[in-house]
Amino acid sequence: MARNSRIVEKGKLDSGVKVGSKKWYQELKNLDSFRYIPNSEKPYTVRKEVSRKKGKDGYIATDNQYWYAYRKVDSKLRKRYIGQDADLTIERLEEIAEQLNIPLEPRKKKEVTNNDYVTTDEVKQLQQRVEELEAQLESKNKELAETLGK
Repeated sequence: MARNSRIVEKGKLDSGVKVGSKKWYQELKNLDSFRYIPNSEKPYTVRKEVSRKKGKDGYIATDNQYWYAYRKVDSKLRKRYIGQDADLTIERLEEIAEQLNIPLEPRKKKEVTNNDYVTTDEVKQLQQRVEELEAQLESKNKELAETLGK
């Protein structure tokens, strides 16, 4: 954590500004990040990120800014969306702390199946084609029998 990082603990910014007050939302405009120490969970970092749009010349910043929570769990960096300035309340910050503590479930491997799915119409078309081929085969067998019988 950087030396000049701000800390929010027990509902207040380290300068004494209460989370959720008018002054809090004014302070957020000047903050890029802060460390949040929840009541019962492990601390995490809150960062402001600027959304970007893809343009002709690559990605360009927009005026939209969003807050995200970051915490390293089991050597993996976990990220959770918090919201915009108005969403940074004690309740939301505590909710995010709980979410960051939910253990990750291992990804399930996709099962590869060899089932080919066909529609009813396709089945009917195939049945019709089989009947046509069977009729052709029967006709050819008759021709062959006649030719051999002569």
